Amino acid sequence: MAVPSGADIIIFASSAHYFSLIAVHGIQGHPYKTWTHPNGAKWLEDYLPKDMPTARVMTFGYNAQVFTSSRGSVTDFAEQLLQHLTSVRRLSTSTKNKNRPIIFLCHSLGGLVVKKALLLAQEAHDAAAIRKSTIAVIFMGTPHRGSQLASYADLAVTCIKATGIKANTANLHHLKLDSDDLEELGTQFGSLLQSESIKVLTFYELKPTRIAGIGEAVVVPKWSAKLGLGPPLETVIPLDTDHRQIAQFPSRDSKQYNIVISNLISISLHGQIKQSNDDSEDKEWNDVLLWLEALRIQSGPNLLKERAEGTCKWIHGKRPFENWRCSEGPAGLWIFGKPGIGKTVLSSYISQVLKYENGNLVITLYCQSYQSLNDPFHALVRDILFQALQLPGLSAALKKQLSDLKSQTSTLSYIAFDTLLGIVEKMCHGIANIFLIVDGIDELDQKVAELESFLHRLGSLSQPTELCKILVVSRNTPRLEKLLASWQRMAMSTSDSLQDISAFLNQRLKTMLHLGEHRDEVIERLVDGSKGLFLWADLAVSELDHLRTWNEVQALLQNGNRGLDVTYATIIKQLDTSSESLCRIRAKALLLTAAGYRPFRLEEMTELLAIEVSKGFLDPGNKLLGGWSTLSRACGPFLQMNELGAIELIHVSAKEFLMSHHWAKSLAQEHLIDGSADVEMTCLCLSYLNFTAFGRTLREEVKLDVDNLSQIYPVLEYVSYYYSLRVEQFYSGPTAKVTLEKKLRLAECYNTLLESDTAENISSEAFQAAQETLGPMQPLTLKLQRLKLYTKMLSSLTSSSAESYEDVNGFMRLVENHIKVFGRDHVDTLNCHHDLGMIYLIRQDFTEARKHLEPLYGRMVRMLGHTSRVTQSVANNLAACANMQGEYDYAESILYNSFPALPNAAAERLEIDITSVTPYTINALSILAAVLGARSEDRRSEILHQRVIDGIIALDGHKAPRLYESAINKGQALRDQFKYREARKHYHEWLKASDQNLGADSKQSHEIRNRLIDLDHREKKWQDMPQSLKSSVIEETTDGKIYLRSTAAVIVGILLVAAVAWAYLL
Repeated sequence: MAVPSGADIIIFASSAHYFSLIAVHGIQGHPYKTWTHPNGAKWLEDYLPKDMPTARVMTFGYNAQVFTSSRGSVTDFAEQLLQHLTSVRRLSTSTKNKNRPIIFLCHSLGGLVVKKALLLAQEAHDAAAIRKSTIAVIFMGTPHRGSQLASYADLAVTCIKATGIKANTANLHHLKLDSDDLEELGTQFGSLLQSESIKVLTFYELKPTRIAGIGEAVVVPKWSAKLGLGPPLETVIPLDTDHRQIAQFPSRDSKQYNIVISNLISISLHGQIKQSNDDSEDKEWNDVLLWLEALRIQSGPNLLKERAEGTCKWIHGKRPFENWRCSEGPAGLWIFGKPGIGKTVLSSYISQVLKYENGNLVITLYCQSYQSLNDPFHALVRDILFQALQLPGLSAALKKQLSDLKSQTSTLSYIAFDTLLGIVEKMCHGIANIFLIVDGIDELDQKVAELESFLHRLGSLSQPTELCKILVVSRNTPRLEKLLASWQRMAMSTSDSLQDISAFLNQRLKTMLHLGEHRDEVIERLVDGSKGLFLWADLAVSELDHLRTWNEVQALLQNGNRGLDVTYATIIKQLDTSSESLCRIRAKALLLTAAGYRPFRLEEMTELLAIEVSKGFLDPGNKLLGGWSTLSRACGPFLQMNELGAIELIHVSAKEFLMSHHWAKSLAQEHLIDGSADVEMTCLCLSYLNFTAFGRTLREEVKLDVDNLSQIYPVLEYVSYYYSLRVEQFYSGPTAKVTLEKKLRLAECYNTLLESDTAENISSEAFQAAQETLGPMQPLTLKLQRLKLYTKMLSSLTSSSAESYEDVNGFMRLVENHIKVFGRDHVDTLNCHHDLGMIYLIRQDFTEARKHLEPLYGRMVRMLGHTSRVTQSVANNLAACANMQGEYDYAESILYNSFPALPNAAAERLEIDITSVTPYTINALSILAAVLGARSEDRRSEILHQRVIDGIIALDGHKAPRLYESAINKGQALRDQFKYREARKHYHEWLKASDQNLGADSKQSHEIRNRLIDLDHREKKWQDMPQSLKSSVIEETTDGKIYLRSTAAVIVGILLVAAVAWAYLL
């Protein structure tokens, strides 16, 4: 059967049409059938004109059949497309029709045809105007890099041709993987997009297509379906469908259709922007359109659950709704219902019903989509304006108001919220049949002032004298009860949703063949068990999909609906049977998602899961492998990801469960999420803002690549905006236990930043309050006391007399109390023992230090092994102590036993990637360098000290005090090799850096100056020494040399304690 060729107009042009949408089918396609669902639904003809009244719709046909005598190629089809479109435009008598912006809608091979056509339409070409008018291209399953299936098909067709049947294999050759033609076409088209400011919207399939003789396969996988240009040129969106039906939609309520149409509307606005760019008198309006388009890009499409056929129709039998709907009825109606009853699906249905009626101007707002934005109410009002511009009855007057507003301000983003509300109010006055539907306004109730202002303005519009009809659909909260007291209201009851749940289950369970003859029984019992909650039924279906025996199904049915909290807890317990690693991911990801002020993007969540918040660093080993697939396995139905890659909880009730229910808290604590998620997020914000997650200190001047800032620090945008909000919510009473816990976490966080003074002040204040309210022997009081003493000890390291710290008795009593409360082998008790040993080390009482550290090290090895972080922290200090006592072999054995990576880090070869070495190993390398220096292995000592310097710079930057101690030690290693000139140059460079970064009065600068004086003295003695003596001195170790090495070793040991301050929480 011949395929109709040429351009065919589905919707003829009118003055209301801003742009032309031209649909181009693919190989074996048809200008109409490609876009028609098997059930007969024709979305280009039936749905699109209602949802995009500003579009003139055309379709282009060409002979892309395989079994045909035609020898047409992609280039031939592209030329045909240009000639047909040019012909259509020439026949038009309207200048507007000739210059109307074009959006190409392409399926499969059709995308390659359009790419080639736009490249052919050069300035000298007759169709150059087509290229100039093109503002966007939408690809649906276009194989930009080819398809493996094309190779199979080509082989099959070649065999068939051998029998004498005519076939065209040219296009199959074109679609093969790694085709040179495709690569060249892609490169040229990418350059074209940038020069012409053409936007690209790419849809790719997620489901495999069943193919005879091959089985099931994804025809065009994601890597081939996208151009790879990245935003803002290309937006890439997955569709949960196969290659054939990626361009077909069963109904106007289809989730996939709603995703496509919302993006089509957004990209059509780009056409108005480009059109205004060509008009020098309309630059102000161009700025307005860009401002609105930016909002749509940020908020993304509204991802709604697909409505089952036949649901929500009960609303037509409700008198409050029908009274509101009719012209004489009340202008404002509030429909409310409990969580999970299906309110958003109902809002979507009402919106569609109203749009079907001629003459209605419908604006629908889904408040959940604004949660990811910094100012959700500002975004909500801008969305009203954006949607209004798509409605012919509102666009003209609104354009004038917005243009006037732009002329009065230089920056639209700074326009006050009330000013925008005023524009909405003026827009609605005097125009009939405006319907404004607001779904889920309760999800934005944290912005109290904006909520009250918005609903107050809506209230004035919902007066009987006004023509605007307003519908609010939400939960019934005390705040909304007060603000909407004068509105007409209607409650969604359980009985209203039961018949819908039955229809929903019938549709969803059709594909669950494993239920067999029990299917109807399962539906009936699930309907009864749902108690009218759609969400529960949806969660039950998700569980059913994973059950494979009737006994498992019966167990689920017997549990019934015991409430959402029990359902959520049951799901968590089922997830708890997965691997330990997935449980850890789940525990952290769920609580962070619940605590977030907005949904996290996938790359942000990946970063959060990798950060050891309480320890202040990012562990690359914690990076989430598998991305969303792993996260979905870990969290089950709790989490969903929208098309922008943002992670969201399945429902607001899930957030309430995770944040407040005791089941959630106890389950979380089993997987090391201590305290509340709010505290975890507050500490993360503090660490991230100071870049300590990446080894930088609080005061370091960080040089950043501003253009790539969001790629380097994916969570920076979130924490920079929300940290102040979290600090405001941090306190719940000066002595409340929850406040003391938060202060403990905050002090710990400052301690990881080496801000020991701040940490000491916070912990001291909290400890005093805990003693008075909780008592001295409570676990929280002891933790605060230990942190207070510990931070005081660290603060003493920065003073001029670190050895004067005398609070040994305080720590000894604290150890005894820890044993009584926690037990001898508890981690807090072991850390107290470690603290006590470090105090003696700081005082240079090495005998006492070793008495505490040596048995502690042995216990750590037996309990945790040589290589645990806790053991390594003790090992470093014990090795430093042994080095001070001259037991170099013992010190070296401890280091090599506890640090498997040390041999490689200390290898004699010069090329070492020090940035891959862990902080603990760098500390061990510093002690080993001191040991080698004490053994007169000066050359190796010099090399290792330089590696330590490089490692500290990579970890802590140039303001870390221990960096300069390592530099001093390297200078000594140079001096001990009699490299006086090199040592002097080295000291001068580091003195300049120390003066600049630590201050000229710092201990480090003072010590370097002393070393320079000593160097001058020694060099003079060396120069005055007879040559005969120099040779013997080089081979001999003098008392002075031993003394200097010992001094350097003490410095290493003392500064090492400061360097591992962040290890406090291990």
